[in-house]
Amino acid sequence: MPKKILLIDDDALVLKSTGNLLERQGYQVSRAKNCEDALEQIKSSHFDLIISDIRMPGKDGIETIKRIKDTLGQSQGNEIPFIFITGYASEDAPINAVKVGASDYVLKPFDNDQLMQSVEKALSQKTLKGETTQDLIKKLHSLVESYQKRQESIIFENQELKDFINELEDIAYRLEISVLKESPVSEA
Repeated sequence: MPKKILLIDDDALVLKSTGNLLERQGYQVSRAKNCEDALEQIKSSHFDLIISDIRMPGKDGIETIKRIKDTLGQSQGNEIPFIFITGYASEDAPINAVKVGASDYVLKPFDNDQLMQSVEKALSQKTLKGETTQDLIKKLHSLVESYQKRQESIIFENQELKDFINELEDIAYRLEISVLKESPVSEA
């Protein structure tokens, strides 16, 4: 059974082209042009992934994801990974995306391969219940590294974002040290 993706964007061309791309890759895609459309679809169907534009009239993508999580309940809402796409690289958008738990953040116009990598990565993520602390640490390191590579120019120009990324790296490092101290040492 194909994975189901909810695509939310106010731009009809993006809905059509991105939806068609995902369908060619074998995904079942539902399209929503705004928060209200997305909430109606969430109530009547289960989705494996949500892809949402950030900047939309009315409720933006951040608010839409918050409303979806509220509608589903936090536990079920947190199990569905989501990716933000946007054509406007504001300084606080990546920070807000991370705060609401985004799996990824992709700038428009995006390369089709880049989007598909983000989709595959998000869909392959296990729920937190099945992951060990070490898995989460590796994921945090990977997300920070991936984000830094793709957003290098934005991070370089924004001290607040640079501090945020450094804080994430520091937390991951301290978690890793803590886990290593707690792990029993095996003797050969």
